[in-house]
Parts: sequence; structure tokens; C-alpha cells
Amino acid sequence: MKDVSFIEKLLDGADVEWKPLWKVTTWDKKFNAVDNFKQPKVIKYHYLLSKEIKSLISESGRVKLLTTNPSNLHTTEERAGNIVSQGEVIAIPWGRKSCCSVL
Repeated sequence: MKDVSFIEKLLDGADVEWKPLWKVTTWDKKFNAVDNFKQPKVIKYHYLLSKEIKSLISESGRVKLLTTNPSNLHTTEERAGNIVSQGEVIAIPWGRKSCCSVL
């Protein structure tokens, strides 16, 4: 029997259109080490500190706030306002290891 890779098992025969990651991502800044044609669109996102993420927390929220430590935190679309965009993931590389994702 032929060895089946993890991805082949995961796909279970499904047809997949493979694309390079740069074709399906939007960058928040230009990177010198990446060809310009691979960064056609750059969106300037807000950079949030941990305390700013904490201010988004709402008991009645339906938008999950993801953190690097165990938590069950949510916010509302109203509180997120124009700070967080649909589908955006915010990662904080310093401070109180937190991140937020609009699902």
C-alpha cells in the first residue's frame, strides 16, 4: 500500500485549486525581501496594545477574541467598529500575549 501524506488524508480526494500564499493574502506593509508583484495591495491596519484589546471585551459579544492563554472572551461588532476589519487577525508580538480575530 502506498504511503498517504497527511494533506492527502485531510483532503480525502477533494479537488483543490492550489495557489501561492501571496495570491490570497493582503499585506499590512511592504517587505523588501518579497517581490513587489507579490504585494499588490497593502492595507494599513491599526496596531493595538493588549490594554486596547481588553477594552473590546463584551459579555454579549459574538466576535471571538483569541488569546495565547486559555480564555473565552468576546466583543461586539459595534465595539470593534472600524478598528478591526472582517476576517482580520490581530497579533500582538509583545506585552500581554493577546490577539483578536473577527470571525
